[in-house]
Amino acid sequence: LHLHRGSVDSPPQIPPDLQVSRAVMQMQDKVHTDILMLKHSQADLLAEKTRMASEIAMRERDNRQLHEDLSAAEQEARALQQSTLSMQRREAQLLSTRGEFEA
Repeated sequence: LHLHRGSVDSPPQIPPDLQVSRAVMQMQDKVHTDILMLKHSQADLLAEKTRMASEIAMRERDNRQLHEDLSAAEQEARALQQSTLSMQRREAQLLSTRGEFEA
């Protein structure tokens, strides 16, 4: 390492090629740090994407189950409605028969 000795008035001078070399090393360190930060961010984003995909799949399963439950409830409601109509017809027949019997 060769430093030019300065006088009392001017401090020692760092040779220009050494200044450039130091600047390049600092830039390389910064780029390396930035790359590490980006890789960390990328890993975080990938984990978030995986978590969201899992949540979406779970919600889709829930939606399918709700749809199946709704279809079953609608079928049951139709069956109850048919049963009610059938009972009402039977009741009307019985009332009609009783009316004829009493007459």
